[in-house]
Amino acid sequence: MLSGKGFKIATVFGLPIRIDPTWLIVLALLSWTLAMGYLPSRLEGLDTGVYWILGFTAALLLFVSVLLHELGHAIVATRNKIPVRGITLFMFGGVSELSDEPTSPGAEARVTLAGWLISAALAVVFYAIYLAIPRESTRALVASALFQYLALVNALLFVFNGIPGFPLDGGRLLRALI
Repeated sequence: MLSGKGFKIATVFGLPIRIDPTWLIVLALLSWTLAMGYLPSRLEGLDTGVYWILGFTAALLLFVSVLLHELGHAIVATRNKIPVRGITLFMFGGVSELSDEPTSPGAEARVTLAGWLISAALAVVFYAIYLAIPRESTRALVASALFQYLALVNALLFVFNGIPGFPLDGGRLLRALI
């Protein structure tokens, strides 16, 4: 798989976190898309530099969400005595690099659900924050747009990962249930 590719940026709970070079391409493209398309359509009249800062911030926070999803998988895998080599963020998201497959359907279901449900929880939390922000100032509108975006993409990650095709979470869960 991706083990050892990329460069290490941190260690979290004893797990090395790596960034594959393809991640940088997606970070740049996503930042550009947000800065030049999504954000100006949601927040009119801001300086171009502000759109770029917000676009970059939103893109980074999306990858933090992906990292939290993968940490959910990795932590539960470790608790189920499945060795984890680390987590790598790359072009298509992230991957928890398990040294072995889960030894039982129950372990596979627990590992799968841990990450998948984190995406759902993040969507709910970001949406609740979005709803709680009073839209009385430009700063509040900016924060509102950012949290709305994060809620939406985490909800989409939850739905997409629920597709019952391997290696998505839905496919792994289906395999565990069968």
